[in-house]
Amino acid sequence: MSKTTLKELSLDKIEVHKRRDNFRSSIELLQKETDLLNGCDKDITKYYYINNICDLDDKSAENVAEFIKYRFFKKQIYTWSGQTLLAVQPYELRPQKKIYNVNEASINAVVSRAWFKLKNNLGKVNQTIVISGDSGSGKTYSGSVALKYLGSQSDICDDDVLNKVLYKTWCSVPVLAAFGNASTAHNTNSSRFGKLIQMQCRDGRIVGAYIQSFLLERSRVSGPNKGESNFHIFNQILGNVDEITLDQIYLNKSTEYKICPNVFYHEHCSFSDTLEAMKYLQFKDINNILRVLSLILNLGNIEFANKDDKLTIPQDCKHFLNFCAKIFQCNTSSLTQLFVRRLIAPKLRRGSLWYTSCVNIEECQERKNSLMRFLYDKLFNWLIESINNQIYYGHKHDCLGILDIYGFEVFAHNTFEQLCINYANERLQKYYVNDFYDKQVNYLYEKCEKITAKYDMSTYNKRINLMDGTFSVFGILNEECLIKRYNTDIFIEIDFLQA
Repeated sequence: MSKTTLKELSLDKIEVHKRRDNFRSSIELLQKETDLLNGCDKDITKYYYINNICDLDDKSAENVAEFIKYRFFKKQIYTWSGQTLLAVQPYELRPQKKIYNVNEASINAVVSRAWFKLKNNLGKVNQTIVISGDSGSGKTYSGSVALKYLGSQSDICDDDVLNKVLYKTWCSVPVLAAFGNASTAHNTNSSRFGKLIQMQCRDGRIVGAYIQSFLLERSRVSGPNKGESNFHIFNQILGNVDEITLDQIYLNKSTEYKICPNVFYHEHCSFSDTLEAMKYLQFKDINNILRVLSLILNLGNIEFANKDDKLTIPQDCKHFLNFCAKIFQCNTSSLTQLFVRRLIAPKLRRGSLWYTSCVNIEECQERKNSLMRFLYDKLFNWLIESINNQIYYGHKHDCLGILDIYGFEVFAHNTFEQLCINYANERLQKYYVNDFYDKQVNYLYEKCEKITAKYDMSTYNKRINLMDGTFSVFGILNEECLIKRYNTDIFIEIDFLQA
């Protein structure tokens, strides 16, 4: 044997040893990762090369939970469940990877699949990506990732449309987050409204966009629950705006505003970031927006008192009343009468108008709170309408929708908004399960396979009937609203106990 051959042989042996060492290190690394899987089976080889729950041999609840837990500790937070993508909140930023194959579990894969169907007219005309889950599960972030992925695709839109539509749609995210997000007991940056972004497409390219909102939590404006914060925009103004600007809009950092308690809130973005996004969106009435927000803050500090059987505003609240009158451009007496007197206009006697005093202080508070909520709701809808005027495409088009809906919520004190949120989620969940089950039935029918299992929808039907059935929560609320009298939340509990 020549020396050259011996030399090559020695190199082969070294290569074998290297591969053996690499294999041992891989085994050791895998063992360490396995040790992190508390509660998982020791035999995890059955999960190799699987990223879809449908590919599991054992689809029991325990095995599915173990499989998702295994992927989570492997830093794979996304898992397929058929065509549905499951995401586990990692509570840390993990950038989306590029898609190398259609089977890789990621948000980008969902958007890419929906866009492919829309572009090639596969299935239904329009496509919608529904993001659902519990409060704090990362729905808003997932929607932002989906929107960002659309903007990164050069073949989806032209450069002028990219600047006019996608960038402005992207800039609307921090603006709507400032005016529509707040800190809750479950989430420090919780969306307090539902949002549907419709990307308008024509001939396989994006030509415009349209934003719809629903279920804005207006009750938060008049004062959040204990331990929670108001909408981020109030904290941004009081914390980031300089004293000179605050003085011009009748605000002061030294004043404690009751609707904006000094509790921890997630500073998702500062006021300067929100202001920069609003300027890019060409908002010309920023000063008027600040004045409306100042009006709401000052209204929150107005209180009422009963003096000589007459409802009035105490002297220590008069300066807040004066600030509100200046912004409203009216006199203080007219504004006071708005809160302490009721206007009665009978339908049977047209033209007959007269005033009567409110019953108690609570009624005056409710009238003031209703005005605050009305102002904020009009401001929020005006912001969305102003954005839509710049990005909407008014001609014939198809839509790719991204729906970021409320998450299921249960607090120690649940308001009417929580009832509407959970009701909307139950309705959406029922529709999704029906649609998904029908697709699976059709798929098995095409494969000539027998359908052995049937999904029980009785649980969803019972929940929904409890809310909007013949005798339900909404039914009692509608009956009480027809009775023109002052009520509190107690009457609902009494009616249900009697029933």
